[in-house]
Amino acid sequence: MEQDAHVRLYLVKTFLSTVETVKEATLKQALRDLAGLFVFNTIYDCSFSFIEDGYMSTQQIEYVKSALYASLEKLRPNAVALVDSFNVCDRELHSVLGRRDGIVYPNLLEWAKQSDINKLEVLPAFHKYLGPMMKNARSKL
Repeated sequence: MEQDAHVRLYLVKTFLSTVETVKEATLKQALRDLAGLFVFNTIYDCSFSFIEDGYMSTQQIEYVKSALYASLEKLRPNAVALVDSFNVCDRELHSVLGRRDGIVYPNLLEWAKQSDINKLEVLPAFHKYLGPMMKNARSKL
């Protein structure tokens, strides 16, 4: 576990120091917020070890948890932009909910229409499993 803690510490330090090199103020603030989330999430992920080894109390972990939720709240306005900055396309995410153009529901409907699961009116699994089960249940009434 020591190597895991070392890697996490390295990631946190590197993230924080890199954020401070950003010149543009708005971007820097968004990245600071993201870094805060990363730090609190990292601490919370390791909370069992911190408590077990006596580095933190359960009360301190509760403070970290509160700070984690506060970080999420703070990041919410920039969440889509931050995810978009990773340039992962909607198809890779298997989602149209974070679309840059904001046209979510018409595109969600189109994706659903194109899904293999919606090619048939009733899926074969219904006839194989659910249909007989429902028929059996009705016969017992």
